[in-house]
Amino acid sequence: MLVAELARWKRQASRYGLSLSEFVRSKMNNATVRVVAIADPAQLAELRRHGNNLNQLVHAIHAGFPVAPARVEAVLIDLHALYRREIERG
Repeated sequence: MLVAELARWKRQASRYGLSLSEFVRSKMNNATVRVVAIADPAQLAELRRHGNNLNQLVHAIHAGFPVAPARVEAVLIDLHALYRREIERG
């Protein structure tokens, strides 16, 4: 077993809140690994804020109000950065 592979398995097991042996056993038995989300409250608040902004902008666009494309783009960039941070954290 390669050291990098062992480290990856340990990270995945930790991410799911399992011991390494529990994680490997579930994978070997084709069991579904249930994910228990442990979310950072500040990150959830930030995600909620950006989601609300995007929702309001889309409603305004559909209602015919003039919305600068740069405003929509800024919200999308912020959401992308937030998602990227979460993906890289895992």
